[in-house]
Amino acid sequence: MAQDQKDFFISYTSADRQWAEWIAWHLEKAGYSTVIQAWDFRAGGNFILEMDRATKDTGRTIAVLSERYQQALYTQPEWAATFFLDPTGQQRRLIPVRIEDVKPEGLFASLIYIDLAGLPEESAKKKLLADIQATMSSEPARLLSVTGFSVKAETSSSAVESRQDITNSAVEVFISYSHKDENHRNELAKHLNLLKRQNIIQTWYDREINAGNEWKIEIDKHLNSAQIILLLVSCDFLASDYCYDIEMTRALERHDNGEARVIPVILRPVDWKGAPFSNLKALPKDAKPVSSWGDIDDAYMDISMEIRRVAEERRSVYSMKERQEKIKRYIKGHRFLKTHVIN
Repeated sequence: MAQDQKDFFISYTSADRQWAEWIAWHLEKAGYSTVIQAWDFRAGGNFILEMDRATKDTGRTIAVLSERYQQALYTQPEWAATFFLDPTGQQRRLIPVRIEDVKPEGLFASLIYIDLAGLPEESAKKKLLADIQATMSSEPARLLSVTGFSVKAETSSSAVESRQDITNSAVEVFISYSHKDENHRNELAKHLNLLKRQNIIQTWYDREINAGNEWKIEIDKHLNSAQIILLLVSCDFLASDYCYDIEMTRALERHDNGEARVIPVILRPVDWKGAPFSNLKALPKDAKPVSSWGDIDDAYMDISMEIRRVAEERRSVYSMKERQEKIKRYIKGHRFLKTHVIN
């Protein structure tokens, strides 16, 4: 951060000015520097230029998040420019501070927020400064008191839950297999249970189809939405017309289009040389069939560890691409943002 650059630009709607000043006051008292329209923008100045300068001359933008803020037109360029510079949120350049019980919408839905809604004033102050200190780890946070401001009590949801929804979204794993290998699939499922408990993956296979549902429609739906597709390869899998001609063919199409990652898992010895998936890395290690391992738990552990790695990689890449696309779509749909934020 440049030496003369201030720490925070406070973005807010006029209806929330009291909140914005309260936040800025506490941050200034704690040793941080801020830019806020109520204190720093001069009468007669060009609002657009002042706002643009403020976002460029500060390290981070704090969005005072309320229903009014999300609906306001002229606050959008203030946070959209910052969001565009940090679409993954890794630098935490855009920090929403939720001041009332409102559900974050649009691009805000993908951001972790500081939740002050419904907190007593002293608790709100402590949470604000503690969370800001975590963001600005090199700066000290000094808790000071202020009087004369009333925080309205409201019911609020947990910011921790919001964070889990965003950062821990499970990757869908589709398992394609022959029913004659159901025992192997069950053993694999046991080894993947920890990944499911940790919300890293969610698995789906045809035994989860509910009675009365059209099985072909259900299979197609999950085959087309999964981010990882496991092919449990055996002589029975290769002999199954449905596994080979339908599921495997569609899976490899999505793999070639970059929509999913296909992973062959060799269950039993079989000659799969020249199969459509033969150019892909197969599991377990060295494509040694699971049934040929001295301890099949070792084989399934190897498979599970690789699925964990791929799932975490897919989740990270998908999150970045999704956010970038959201930003592009959002800005494209708002003429004001296209004019004043990004060309």
